[in-house]
Amino acid sequence: MPLSKKAKANKLRIKLEKKQASKRKKKTNRKNKAGTIKAGIYRIYNKENKRCYYGSSTHISKRFRIHRKQLKVNSHHNKNLQKDWNAFGEKAFLFEILITEMTYKRLKTSSYKQLQDRIFQKEKKIIMRNAETCYNIWLDDNLYVSDLRC
Repeated sequence: MPLSKKAKANKLRIKLEKKQASKRKKKTNRKNKAGTIKAGIYRIYNKENKRCYYGSSTHISKRFRIHRKQLKVNSHHNKNLQKDWNAFGEKAFLFEILITEMTYKRLKTSSYKQLQDRIFQKEKKIIMRNAETCYNIWLDDNLYVSDLRC
């Protein structure tokens, strides 16, 4: 049974809308890839026992993906965080950005190193202030150990 003119027009309209939506999506993805990168300090918060893992990165969203992947495949470097992830499950954890140091597209090597150092110093202060509820462990100013506590 042949389609009516109205049905054909409707079918063409839907096809055109899908094509335009696809183009918009591709354009948005390109903008995000070429966009700015958030650098700063983040935490992985365990809602069940109120413990936190603090970290810093010059590319926080990428670092979140790495943490999640390692935790899901049971290979995270912080054994206590991994143990709680296994016990409570992914839904018990909240990934949060605490401080955005800056956003950038590209930095020269010297500026990038300065940014890393600045973020790391802030992270260290946060960990020291919250040592009782931290998965992270600092032994002294220079030595960082993540999994001494059991």
